[in-house]
Amino acid sequence: MNTKLYYLPSYPFGEMVLTHLRQNYPDYEWLEAPDNLENQIVIADSNAFVSRPDTSIRHSKILLINPIWKRTSPEPVWLQIPVLKNSFLKRLARFKSSGFIDSYLHPKPNDLLKSKLLEVCKKPEVWHTLLKAKSNPRILKEQNNLYLLTNEDDPLRDTEKQNSLMQYRRTWVWKDFPHSLLASDATQRLELKQVLQELTQDKGL
Repeated sequence: MNTKLYYLPSYPFGEMVLTHLRQNYPDYEWLEAPDNLENQIVIADSNAFVSRPDTSIRHSKILLINPIWKRTSPEPVWLQIPVLKNSFLKRLARFKSSGFIDSYLHPKPNDLLKSKLLEVCKKPEVWHTLLKAKSNPRILKEQNNLYLLTNEDDPLRDTEKQNSLMQYRRTWVWKDFPHSLLASDATQRLELKQVLQELTQDKGL
């Protein structure tokens, strides 16, 4: 029986990443994480804890991939003004989506992948969710063992600040590792396989 791994998705590309994980790491049973988990192995991706702040995880091992623990910019005032909101959101979807996706893929541009991600980001409601303020995510206490997989230069987040918000049992720092797993190259996919093996064999629980 394959080991179960629970994926806590990033927004807005979590569904695509989960499909990617299932295709590239079939030795594991990949499940989307429910709102409550205990005694499990969890892969938390990017802004997972910001986009799902009420998720509760206890007594588990959690691998954080390029984590965004807190938003660094406030919700824009115009988001609360109906006459402005729809117009501004449409403009963002039209003019900001390309740069946003470039940040996700940096430093590994991929035109085919970018076109797929653009299909997601061209919807104004996606930008509404990205900009909408969320409550602070629940701070994961000492009953969980946290592991960090991070890059050295990430245009989507303040790497040093975000990484310093938690204490990690182990950290992997990869140079030229894109923010999104979708853009990882063959070498990085193999290295992630080794990380997953270490994670599942670690008796840290």
